[in-house]
Amino acid sequence: MWKGCEGGIYFGSGWQASAWCKKHSDNVVIGTWNVDRKARVCRELVWYWPKGDSVESELDELGCIEHVVAPDGQIWRSCPDDKEWWQATGDSNLVKGDKFKSKKRKNIRKLGL
Repeated sequence: MWKGCEGGIYFGSGWQASAWCKKHSDNVVIGTWNVDRKARVCRELVWYWPKGDSVESELDELGCIEHVVAPDGQIWRSCPDDKEWWQATGDSNLVKGDKFKSKKRKNIRKLGL
């Protein structure tokens, strides 16, 4: 879940990723995710939004989030260029399921993607 925009990203099966933000409710984000050789969860996303009668898009920067497991079983993560590590186990921002599926589908249809 992304608190800043009241939305979130969903990492789905088949290595598909998608996202939506209430702050930019006409937009949709579509892309892929994988786990690289360094065991980081990486994503590559394209942002789409309406502009007049057409659709604009922009490739988001590839982002990889590092994960480590502490001896006590706690999972920690760190975002690119961030020196801090954050607890992943028990984080309320990490939820199961695609909470914005219907909003994304609506925008995908509307944008003709």
